[in-house]
Amino acid sequence: NTIPEAYSDSTWKIGYDFDLEGIAVVLPNNITLKFVGGSLNNYNSILGANTKIDTGLNESFDGKGLLQGTWDLEEVYPEWFGALGNGIAYDADAFIKAVNFLNTMGGGDLILTTEKNYVIDKEILLYSNISILGNSANISVALSTYDISPNRFFAIFTTVHLYKRPFSAPEAPFGTGIIKFNNIHIKNITFNLNRDGNTTPLNYMRSSDFNAIRFVDTENSSVENCHFLDKQTADIWTLVAVLTFEKSNNCSAINNTFNRCTGIALSEGVGNIVDGNVMNNSPGTQIEVFMGTHHKIINNTTNAQWYPVSTIGTSGKYSVVRNNTINASALTGITLGHRNEVVGTDYGADYSIVENNHIKGGTVSINTGRMGILLQNGKGIKVIDNTITNLFKGTEYTNLDAGIIVSGATIISEQAWHDDLVVERNKISSVTTGIQIRDMINAKVSSNDINDVLVGIYGESNMANSPNAKFVLNNNSITDSSIAFMLYGPDNVLTNNTVTRADQFGNLHYGHFVFNNNIIKECRVGPNSIDPLSFTMKDNYFYNTVPLGTLEEGSVLTMRAPNMGLDNLTIEGTIIDHPEAERPTTWVLRAFELQGFVGSQFFNKN
Repeated sequence: NTIPEAYSDSTWKIGYDFDLEGIAVVLPNNITLKFVGGSLNNYNSILGANTKIDTGLNESFDGKGLLQGTWDLEEVYPEWFGALGNGIAYDADAFIKAVNFLNTMGGGDLILTTEKNYVIDKEILLYSNISILGNSANISVALSTYDISPNRFFAIFTTVHLYKRPFSAPEAPFGTGIIKFNNIHIKNITFNLNRDGNTTPLNYMRSSDFNAIRFVDTENSSVENCHFLDKQTADIWTLVAVLTFEKSNNCSAINNTFNRCTGIALSEGVGNIVDGNVMNNSPGTQIEVFMGTHHKIINNTTNAQWYPVSTIGTSGKYSVVRNNTINASALTGITLGHRNEVVGTDYGADYSIVENNHIKGGTVSINTGRMGILLQNGKGIKVIDNTITNLFKGTEYTNLDAGIIVSGATIISEQAWHDDLVVERNKISSVTTGIQIRDMINAKVSSNDINDVLVGIYGESNMANSPNAKFVLNNNSITDSSIAFMLYGPDNVLTNNTVTRADQFGNLHYGHFVFNNNIIKECRVGPNSIDPLSFTMKDNYFYNTVPLGTLEEGSVLTMRAPNMGLDNLTIEGTIIDHPEAERPTTWVLRAFELQGFVGSQFFNKN
């Protein structure tokens, strides 16, 4: 079965279909197989020796055997192995042969043909150094894959065999974390997943969990400029992402679009990038990161989402979530960290940055559009320069509705989950609460612009569980609120803040307070402090604040302090300005139960 070397360095024209009768063919060196209407069939193997192929898009190899040896090729076409791409015939076998051929050569490009529609009816395993270049071709999933039959498969392209339904990672891991594959690239393909109420009955929709692409134990690989199309609806859907990277490093999903399917999931790994993707009509979390480190989620755009979960979520440490536009948040625009529900598993998004994202609420319902950015678990997180608007705006305070929420920890062992938080330069409007922080150790909230809210900034730390918790609120602006501040913590510093048009300035309760250099304009009721341990109030400016006319209507500061002595109360440099009133009268301080102090001070402009 070895052809003599005398036939080397030549071109062989193959004009007929040759039945090789199961033999193993060994080709001489440097020949070109030029197919002109014929093919090679029924071979055990063909061993090339620097062999070239000249065939166009003709079917040239129709055997179950292998193409082995060395081949002088840069690209391979599935049509060489029988793919038709007519939207009817099943083409997976041809793809598998083409990919295996590329693998024997150590890699190369699999080229798809523009405007063709390849139907895939089984899983295609990928190997290192292979690129699939789509040229805007279509790949459609055979409908039979969703009928729970023995022929069921769970991915089109994957680096490892998926032997069961691919639940959301990390619930169904297939990888080991040992890198086995690298340099795999898939570009410019439209994937038609075809899941709807006809192909997938309502009762079996969850059985249709499916990955169009799953990279497992892979590095330096990418999916770019692909389109993922499905037919899921708000009533018939599955939350499993169609593009998944599991235990992979330095991989990327760039400039892809997703329609009527859940988009991208990253599970563990290091340094993966999700950049410039667009999601439309997604059932569930559109970009989800489970653990790992140094992932980047940047420049993505998300639109309508049906199920009330996070739009973007990460529990990866040192994550960067930047420049994303969320046009219709269903419950939470961006979530950082998850509760540590599994013993020994850390879901904290420690030292992550959430920066310059734009978040809008979706259709308002009881579970829709309530939170812009939610921090559930993670220390050293920075939330800066984000714009959050038009979320759910209720008529009373709850701990579920806010532009930025730190969810808090109720037991001492969890306090460190939220340490060293920075919330800075965010713009928040038309929400229930601007910023809510619960049970922190240290939080710095500065230079935020908050308007049209029920509550501006809410901060609470359990005095027993978080005795060292400290809120620093500096240079924030709160406009048009019912209550500007609600603070209940051991140590609170409010400096250089501006409050304009509030029904109540708010509550400064418990703990120690420093309240300096603030500007309060047109608040109907000034600060109210109950049971502080110390209170320093210096150089604040009140303009047209608290009702005027009778002493009973209000005061600049009302305090009930049974546990604070007079030595711990300082009020200096206060300016109270009522330029529009003819006879302004109001309380400067109404103090009740203050230790060692009886009576009240009265201010009259005249």
